[in-house]
Amino acid sequence: MYFSVGISSRRFVKQIQLLYSKLDYGHQTMMNNFRSNCWLWIWKPSLGIQIKKYLLLLLKILILPTRIGIKNSLHYVLADSKKLVSINLNKRKIYIRKSSPDIKVLYHSLFGELDILKNYCPKNYSGLIIDAGGYIGTTAIALRELFPNSKIIVIEPSGENLCILKKNLAGIKNIKIIHGALVGKKTKSIVLQNIFNGQWGFTVVKNTKSNFKIIEKVPAYTLSQLLDKGEKVGI
Repeated sequence: MYFSVGISSRRFVKQIQLLYSKLDYGHQTMMNNFRSNCWLWIWKPSLGIQIKKYLLLLLKILILPTRIGIKNSLHYVLADSKKLVSINLNKRKIYIRKSSPDIKVLYHSLFGELDILKNYCPKNYSGLIIDAGGYIGTTAIALRELFPNSKIIVIEPSGENLCILKKNLAGIKNIKIIHGALVGKKTKSIVLQNIFNGQWGFTVVKNTKSNFKIIEKVPAYTLSQLLDKGEKVGI
């Protein structure tokens, strides 16, 4: 059946924002321009789905080159969504997944999110840093660049994320990788669950009766169990 549906600019902008949040590169100026004069007329329900799909693709093509370069952007956009994509940044190959928040996390981690730490620790800081929930390792890479003399312990509960994390951190000195979850009280293991917020939204909870999907049971560590005798956490 063919029909005409008019969607107000406010509603259309909301839809675009939901799509745009997957990239979340802070381009709010673009969204403000949409807000003032956007109208969408859909003649077929399937057309709206296609428009959303190609708008998201267009946003990726326009925005990614300004962040990770044209070559990396084309490689990412054209890559098979079921395979790992390699991005070359600062002479280092970083592996990410297309059907995940990886590109968003990579951008935030490696392009300024942690720069505030420069105000609290000197460049030659040589203490201990705990990266709890290391995800795919991009935060650890950024921390190593900020504090090259520090010791970093990365703990990640998800086996899937851990495999990519190990690939991304291969060859980086003075980083210890631990498979497990950081907890407040001593326990041998804890349940990792999917709260349906992407691979970076996994959580550890004791209540297995929730509606969340159980992924796996993982080792659990308190902060003191991660430290050597006499060692203190700096960050």
